[in-house]
Amino acid sequence: TYFATGFSYNTRNYTAKNGILSNSVRKIFIDNTHRVWIGTDNGVSCMTGNGIVNYIYSHGLTHHRIWEIVQTPDSTLWFGSHGRGLYRFRNNRFTHFPLPESSGGENNAIRKNKSFGSYLYIGSKQGLSIFDPATGKYIPFRNETFNYRGQILDFFEYKTKLYFLTHQDGTF
Repeated sequence: TYFATGFSYNTRNYTAKNGILSNSVRKIFIDNTHRVWIGTDNGVSCMTGNGIVNYIYSHGLTHHRIWEIVQTPDSTLWFGSHGRGLYRFRNNRFTHFPLPESSGGENNAIRKNKSFGSYLYIGSKQGLSIFDPATGKYIPFRNETFNYRGQILDFFEYKTKLYFLTHQDGTF
């Protein structure tokens, strides 16, 4: 028989009362310089060794509900919003790349982003989008045997291939 014993941990609760933008935290991401990025329903908070910096409209973030954060191999940070598309963070400013109308446009909610090869793969409530960071343009995804338009919940890599998980239709 095994018994659990109590452990004591020093913790700190970060909330809207003491620094971050919202208590509704959707994503936490640690970048390659060890900054902690927090996607919330009211914008993005960034924790550094010097405190918390909050990013909102005045920084170019035109939509405040941030659900996804990834970093590409060139160290660029990309933020996915629950509506309104992608944001690139560079030079302390956000640049907006709205999802194309063929992918649901501004009504589409990004669930997951995945940096794979030279592209960003965007899983949303209306299917898969592919974005080329080098050109700042979306690439039409065309496959004669694949036309999935349902929710994409996550991505994973296996043997140098990219797969994604769906809401009710398995994995591709």
